[in-house]
Amino acid sequence: LIERQILLERKKQLSLSDFEIQTLKRKAQVQSDYEELMRKSNEEKAEEEKKPGGRTGETAAERERAAAKLRIDAMADGLEKELALLELSHNDKKLLFEKYGVDVSLLEEDTQRERLKIIKKYEDEADKAMLETIHKKREADIAAEKARIELMPEGLDKMQAALDLEYKMKEQNVKDKAALDR
Repeated sequence: LIERQILLERKKQLSLSDFEIQTLKRKAQVQSDYEELMRKSNEEKAEEEKKPGGRTGETAAERERAAAKLRIDAMADGLEKELALLELSHNDKKLLFEKYGVDVSLLEEDTQRERLKIIKKYEDEADKAMLETIHKKREADIAAEKARIELMPEGLDKMQAALDLEYKMKEQNVKDKAALDR
């Protein structure tokens, strides 16, 4: 039975590794496609500028992108700004992918993964801040309880209150550890 569990655990680890390998391959393919498209786009721009008359100015799409970039730069740092930058980057890459007929589905998957990663990062930060606030409040409550116990006259009531406080603190520590492990 133990050997079977070990084999199942190894199998899970291998399948996870296969998934990670596939994810890395897809990400590398998207990056490779994007770099190739950027190279082609830069070559086309260079050729266009060499032509007599050159470029006549910014296109509407370029002006729209520049305006979007300015709006994003004006935003305060945070979740919305990171998501907006990701969306801007995604749109730029998508235009290139479509222009050169490259499959956009890998780009969509990669962007979705990045979006989820950004959201998770900010959720984790919010959870951590909330736990810190709860911890500070609990410490203040404990200090107040200790001060109340110190003012009590010596005797069984004081000992019982001190033991109750110690028990509550230990119980809360166990709950905190369980919450952090989730």
